[in-house]
Amino acid sequence: MKYLISNPDKFFKDIANKPANLKVFELCILFSSVLISLIPLLFIAYIPSSSQGSYFYLLSMFIVLFGIFFIYLLILNMVVAGVSHIILTKLLGGVGTFKKIMEIIGYVNGILAVGITFDIILQIITYQFNASYGIVDKISMLSYIMISIWAMLIFAKGIQYSYKLNFKKSLIIPFVIFLLIVVLNSVGYVYQFNY
Repeated sequence: MKYLISNPDKFFKDIANKPANLKVFELCILFSSVLISLIPLLFIAYIPSSSQGSYFYLLSMFIVLFGIFFIYLLILNMVVAGVSHIILTKLLGGVGTFKKIMEIIGYVNGILAVGITFDIILQIITYQFNASYGIVDKISMLSYIMISIWAMLIFAKGIQYSYKLNFKKSLIIPFVIFLLIVVLNSVGYVYQFNY
């Protein structure tokens, strides 16, 4: 697992011919759902008026959010895996399995979970020390971009070795997904500050 970070080429060469490990996919979806569910709860917990709120309310909200995000992430990642598998095999001539692309997406979600964890830590620091939101937002945005690029490259490396494609072809799907996320986030950002 250490090679995923230090030497993704070696890591994905080693797992390319092994049976797909769907536990990676399942655990990363589970962990990401927990992390994403914590973010709104941290915001609520640090609002002064909500400090009198009950822990039962926060726990209930966490369970509901976890359920919603788990189902959402599961469906989203399976759709991404399905569409990616079809494009990789039918259009790009790759040779691989649907289960293998799910495993790769699991590793990518693990990397994105690192970014979410960093964002949660930033939020806690902001609330605890009354830090400037402007600076924290810039740090958060910069880390989001860096982690997204890292995840995109890891996704491409996984595709390259698992589907036996060259790196340029394997980069197409992660790059399109990355651009789509950037466009959607930009539209949301512009919409948020115009209304």
